[in-house]
Amino acid sequence: MTNGGRISVEHEGTGNAGNLAIDADSILLDNRGKITAATISGEGGSLRLNAPNLQLRGRSQITAEAGGTGDGGNITIDSDTIALLDNSRITANAVQGAGGNIQITTSGLFASPDSRITASSQFGVNGVVTITNPEVDPSDSLVNFSAELIDPAQQVIAGCQWTADSEFVATGRGGVPANPNRPLRSRRTWADLRDLSEFSGEMVETAPEVSSPVRSLVEANSWIRHPDGTIELVTRSTAPSPSRNFPTDCNPLEKS
Repeated sequence: MTNGGRISVEHEGTGNAGNLAIDADSILLDNRGKITAATISGEGGSLRLNAPNLQLRGRSQITAEAGGTGDGGNITIDSDTIALLDNSRITANAVQGAGGNIQITTSGLFASPDSRITASSQFGVNGVVTITNPEVDPSDSLVNFSAELIDPAQQVIAGCQWTADSEFVATGRGGVPANPNRPLRSRRTWADLRDLSEFSGEMVETAPEVSSPVRSLVEANSWIRHPDGTIELVTRSTAPSPSRNFPTDCNPLEKS
């Protein structure tokens, strides 16, 4: 029922309201839709609603009210889910008589703060509102834990024990990683591989070339001190010539 539509067993005079029972797959009341068993001055009728899904929206109502001295009617609702939203009402109120009783059986009731379920009386005895949830076995959600305590000693893996034969070996190309808290330092040494003979001003004696497609490296076996103080390592194929002057204190041929 929407837009003010309603199903009712009302009495607009002094008589009693009738009784109304609805069995449906779903009941939706929206935009002031109503299901009523009310009377102006008599006994309120009874309402019984049985539907898996019941929704009230937009100021909709389910009422079994009585005016004057009459008692409010009784409302019985059996539904899996009930939504009571947007200032909607389920009432069994009375004025001078006793309020009716409201019995709701549901698995889930969702009501907005502005919606109400009441069974009150302005000058008489209030009615009773009872909301019953189907019984649920709480043991279905329980998990049984073992009563035996866990030995912490069995949960800790023993580390390596120190012995006299223990050793630490760092292998790989980089060895032990650098300390992240210190500046990076290169492990490579600098080597000047340039040929400086053209800047020395003197001829450098070299070993005779071998008629081989591949030249082999020859180890230096002598050295020369230049007037500017620089030292040059050279390779001599024979003993040094007597005509060349070498300081006596630095000639490698005279050192053991």
